[in-house]
Amino acid sequence: SDFIASANLPTDEAAQIELVKRWHRFKTDRYTAKVRADEMPGRPGIARIVATAHDAGWLLAVASTSAEESVRAVLEHAVGAESASWFRVYAGDVVPAKKPAPDIYLLALRDLGVDAADAVVVEDSQNGLRAAAAAGMTVLGFIGGGHIAAGQEARLKAAGAQRVFSDMASLPALVADVMQAAAARQPA
Repeated sequence: SDFIASANLPTDEAAQIELVKRWHRFKTDRYTAKVRADEMPGRPGIARIVATAHDAGWLLAVASTSAEESVRAVLEHAVGAESASWFRVYAGDVVPAKKPAPDIYLLALRDLGVDAADAVVVEDSQNGLRAAAAAGMTVLGFIGGGHIAAGQEARLKAAGAQRVFSDMASLPALVADVMQAAAARQPA
């Protein structure tokens, strides 16, 4: 195509695939370096919330389309290496279809042996929210990150968020509330 020629990119498919892999590796290396250099600080209070959830016996997992190395770097930076070890990580290309397809969440549910009705997902993206909702999970939309654009609350609600919140400190109470409401809807 004109773009390939004008950008002086390889024309054969094998070379293109190899170039994309190199770009992805470069991006992952830069991202993880920034995380480890504290240029991308974690959310305040998240380590405490993770410890509370772990101590309560909750299974903890991350389902992401990012590279596993990037996910683990963020986890370790945000909650510490020991707490990060409590998480199961489902990342990268472990499923054929990425979000908004529910595949990554279905894999996590199957692997963890958890029923979708017993799982709560926190998502900040519409595609992630759609994926979790399509897997039948309770989904909370998070809008407290610095990367969140105006109008994101309405978009997350439209994508299926049962609740939308902006302060991680409110997460334990929100989870308890949505799980209690889900239990109340179950037939006796």
